[in-house]
Parts: sequence; structure tokens; C-alpha cells
Amino acid sequence: MSIGSAIRGTCIGHLDLTEFLAVDESAPVREVLEAMRDQNRTTTLVLREQELRGIFTERDVLRKVALRGEVLDRAVGELMTPSPVVVRADDTLLRAIRCMNEGHFRDLPVVDETGRVLGNLTDNAIVRHLADHLQAEVLNLPPEPGQVPATEEGA
Repeated sequence: MSIGSAIRGTCIGHLDLTEFLAVDESAPVREVLEAMRDQNRTTTLVLREQELRGIFTERDVLRKVALRGEVLDRAVGELMTPSPVVVRADDTLLRAIRCMNEGHFRDLPVVDETGRVLGNLTDNAIVRHLADHLQAEVLNLPPEPGQVPATEEGA
């Protein structure tokens, strides 16, 4: 399998989408930050009655929370990025990578046709998937990119 076919032919639903943190939009930022730290997450999906309302990322923390202690007790819904870009489980990995590249995202919420959250697609999940499915290509890479042997090896 080539990397191109692995990207074009894989549906997002076949990747590991289980590693995500979701909170209600009324949750205090302080509690969301504690949960992100405790679960080692850089992204939180913000829900209202199980429907995705926004996304709260480490970038939001740096831009809207850091050095502003007064916002820690506000609802995360006030500081989240509303209406995030989403993908569906039947979208291709290629579409997800294009969305992530164009938007400079490291995470994409995955939703069903009703908007219910199915998971969160991370850049790490994509790399793990490609490495798992392209083991021969990954394991046979030289230790340094562009490295070419000076002499032929062989028996």
C-alpha cells in the first residue's frame, strides 16, 4: 500500500477517535483546565446537550486565559472557539488532512449526520495510523532524511 492510497482510501471512522475530552459549555474554565491537565489533552470539545457547540484548545488558553486569572471562573462557552470545522466518520483521511492543513488545526471533531460527537481526530492519530499501515515503508527509512548509502550492500 502506498501512502497516497492509505490517505485517499481510508475513512476517518477507521482511525482511533477515542482520545477526547468533552465538557458542557457551562463548565468553568478552571475545571476544564484541570481536566485537560489530568487527562493530558490539548483540546476539549464543548457541548450543549450532546451537540458540539465549540472547541477549546491550548491556543485558546494562551490567547484568552493565560495571565488573566479573572476568567478562570467563567463558563468555557464564553472562551471557546464556536462552530469548529468538523468532519464525518465517512469522510476520507485526505479530506481531514486538507482541513487540518488549511486551518492550521491539530484536532478535528468527528460528528455524525445529526451533529453528535463521535470522537476527535488528532494529528497523532493520523501519524499512528499511517505508521501502522505502512510499516515496511516506515521501518525502512534511513535514520536521516536524504541519506543515500555510499556503497551497495548485499551478499
